[in-house]
Amino acid sequence: MLFSKVSLVVATIAALILIFVSSCREKPAAVQTVTETWEKPRVPDWHKNATIYEVNLRHYTKENTFKSFEAQIPRLKEMGIDILWFMPINPVSVKNRKGELGSPYSIGDYYKTNPDYGTLDDFKSMVKAIHDAGMHIIIDWVPNHTGWDNPWITEHPDWYTHDKDGNIIDPIDYNTGKSWGWTDVADLNFDNKEMRIGMIDALKYWINETGIDGFRMDVAHGVPVDFLGAMCRQFI
Repeated sequence: MLFSKVSLVVATIAALILIFVSSCREKPAAVQTVTETWEKPRVPDWHKNATIYEVNLRHYTKENTFKSFEAQIPRLKEMGIDILWFMPINPVSVKNRKGELGSPYSIGDYYKTNPDYGTLDDFKSMVKAIHDAGMHIIIDWVPNHTGWDNPWITEHPDWYTHDKDGNIIDPIDYNTGKSWGWTDVADLNFDNKEMRIGMIDALKYWINETGIDGFRMDVAHGVPVDFLGAMCRQFI
């Protein structure tokens, strides 16, 4: 297997998928669509019986930054927290955003941090502090859609879902065939194999560059099972 040192678990909780990674430092091979039943993932011991604490960094401290959060780590450790789950730490799209701040789930760039929170180096420092405290960190990942000013919109418009007139659309409720009302985001097209490869490459960027321990997958019900299978095989 490509990643002999990698362990993960994929657990479905309603529309939630958690992917825990123990280590991953290699470049991915081309991603192939998986249609057969996937193998049972190896499960890292550190997630078992763990207490997960969700962090909304936008409203957590006075400064709302990675650096200011570091001071909270000892207190959270003392509370008995094992895993810190951060809501999206990527830039928030400006185009078509809702409200003054916009939704953190409207991703402006998969490869960058929200400048309001700090730099990539600030994030790496926080990750190290979390690990030094004996805790693990996972981040929210949004694979179903992006913001309207995400670079993929202009660089890879074919990676998105289009209407009959060729316009990129926001996500559609598969139960009704109508928009969910998430007009601040653009729907990604998982029928596009290149998009799938790009998504997994972005996931591996955060593992390789920052040392995070895994992801919480947003809108998991909107992501095809065969993609999740292919993704898992890249980490196992």
